[in-house]
Amino acid sequence: MRKIIYISALLTLILLVATPASVLAVETSPSLRQEIKTIKQEKRQVVAARKADRLEKYCTVVEQRIMNLLRRIESRMAKQKADGKDVTAVEAAVTEAKTHINTATSMCQQAVAKYDAVPTDKWSAQHPFVVEARGFAKQAHDAFVNARKAVSQALKSLAANNNKETPTIKITQ
Repeated sequence: MRKIIYISALLTLILLVATPASVLAVETSPSLRQEIKTIKQEKRQVVAARKADRLEKYCTVVEQRIMNLLRRIESRMAKQKADGKDVTAVEAAVTEAKTHINTATSMCQQAVAKYDAVPTDKWSAQHPFVVEARGFAKQAHDAFVNARKAVSQALKSLAANNNKETPTIKITQ
């Protein structure tokens, strides 16, 4: 078995040494270079479109989830208000959450627009657009996080208005 491997390796080495350099060197014609450039441009365009679609879907889903929570909080807030309880803290938190949602939606739209406007010719031309789009996406994410925190604060205020004690779990040994 060793002999076979040794002989095959030796024959391969001899063939490589005996092969002229012109055969080994792959020459690219101008038309092939242009075709490669076109393929790269198309790929860049596809990647930018995919990033824009994913970001738009993410923003839509997160916005819908938070808005559904806010609708439920507002209905409970209306019930507590009808019972004569003070809901100013809840109203402030809901208003803050809506403000953050509007900011996040605006940032998402700007990021998607930047991804759609990315030029496809060279990376050096794309880089500023991509960096700016990432910045908008990061700001949108931060605004969504702040909205979630405001929703959490609204829920805590609602629970405090109900005067319900949170159940505690005692661990016994």
